[in-house]
Amino acid sequence: MKAIFSAAILGIAATFVFSFAVLPYGNQAYACGWGKTDAKSVASTLSKEQAVEIVSQHINQLNPDLRVGSVNDSGTLYEAEIVSANQSGTLQIIGVYKDSGQLVVLN
Repeated sequence: MKAIFSAAILGIAATFVFSFAVLPYGNQAYACGWGKTDAKSVASTLSKEQAVEIVSQHINQLNPDLRVGSVNDSGTLYEAEIVSANQSGTLQIIGVYKDSGQLVVLN
């Protein structure tokens, strides 16, 4: 009985340690490497050009016929309009958080 209890405690402890070591935590996704503070790069807030590049890379993976339209600064994030190649109208608006590069669908 004592061995079973010890094994259970050990299993719970191992699961707890594993979850902190492997699972992401916090509220940032750190998309495209932005927001990480490692020895190679310390990211600051994104510029408008960097936000356009992140959105361009994302939409080109989904559909190469889509383009980035106008990009507006709205405080904590940039709002980028996604348009078709023939500029027929806005298809989607994607937000890019300035501090992390995380993408979020706004409409």
